Amino acid sequence: LTTNASFGPMDPLEAKVLFTGCSAGGRGAMFNMDRVKSRLPNAYGLFDSGWWLTIDPMARNSSHISLVQQAQLGYDLYNASLDESCLASQIPTERWKCFFALITLPFVQTPSLSQVFQYDKFQLSEDTGGLKPPYDKEAAAYAEQFRSAMMQSFATVADRRSHNDNNDDDTGRISIYSPACYDHCSIESSRFALTRPIAPGGGGNGSSPTLSE
Repeated sequence: LTTNASFGPMDPLEAKVLFTGCSAGGRGAMFNMDRVKSRLPNAYGLFDSGWWLTIDPMARNSSHISLVQQAQLGYDLYNASLDESCLASQIPTERWKCFFALITLPFVQTPSLSQVFQYDKFQLSEDTGGLKPPYDKEAAAYAEQFRSAMMQSFATVADRRSHNDNNDDDTGRISIYSPACYDHCSIESSRFALTRPIAPGGGGNGSSPTLSE
């Protein structure tokens, strides 16, 4: 990035860079954000839809290989380049946990914004065996359990950062934008610029979104 001529003249010490990605790219940006920041001091992160949960799949889909199992199996296979501070916090047999924002983000020091859909389309599809809204009763109940786990994960990250972060300024500030929507990855779409948040009571049913595409 600092040498590619297609970007034109750029002083890496002065240039403002937004380092971003969606889905797997969002996780990759998160894992490598501080490495980028070490070379580009004015870099910031935008992570879209990379917030995997460690929630179990829906009961009738229990034979499906969960995202936790995928992370466990994939860690050695991928030779993954994850956040070094996160890896150092885990015993060797559990370093796969750093694939999850819940574990990694408390260690990321670069200011960033994470966009996290409370009904993440990709993970809900994975966990329900490929089902799509409108859901039956069991799947709808699972989706609400999923949403609750997602919201709780934000509080967990905030709590862990309060223990890990030694900064007294805004150096490591992170933000999370979490629409109560069934979606996945919008930063590459016009939806990202055109979507307007609606508070409960401001139109539609803000307190209980309809799971439909």
